[in-house]
Amino acid sequence: MSKFSSSFSFFCLLAIGSVDVGIARTPRIAVVDFDAHQYAGELPGAQLADYVVDELVNQNLFEVIEREKLNSIMREQQLGASGYADAGTAARIGKMLGASHLMTGRVISVEREQHTMQGSSYASAMRNTIWSISISVRIFETESGRIVYSDRTRARWVARETAITQSTTTTPYDRIAEEAAVAVVAGVQRAPFAM
Repeated sequence: MSKFSSSFSFFCLLAIGSVDVGIARTPRIAVVDFDAHQYAGELPGAQLADYVVDELVNQNLFEVIEREKLNSIMREQQLGASGYADAGTAARIGKMLGASHLMTGRVISVEREQHTMQGSSYASAMRNTIWSISISVRIFETESGRIVYSDRTRARWVARETAITQSTTTTPYDRIAEEAAVAVVAGVQRAPFAM
């Protein structure tokens, strides 16, 4: 190998190793079980968090940390299993998981409203049940503990039933949780913060 090609190779390797190419890394996020306190029997916070994880993964917004790994660390460190984390907790969890962000959430309300419409015959009677949910969501930057996103999201789902068809394959809570997860991630997509 000539002196020139060997020097050239050395400088190329040096340049490749020391230049920041400016490629943006996908941020890593951990999603804590949502606090569903008074609704926990019907709408577990873990289920809602799982739906949000599914949406985040499918939208490719973050590299999402496996929730079982997060739950294991939270149990080890004796941290709260759900609800809002404070800045110090967010920073600790982030460092342990290598996460740049931590999402927490709380179910504020779940409401049900029914409307019955009577037709000319018994078979034409129809009932609409409107389910709505309000969720407060926060995303922490784990390095600083700073809240970089906070929003209150509402979602709704309408169950339409006639006198003849009253069976359903999923619970209304499953459906409203799915709708809420879509709304949460749509809000994150519109967020003005840089990741």
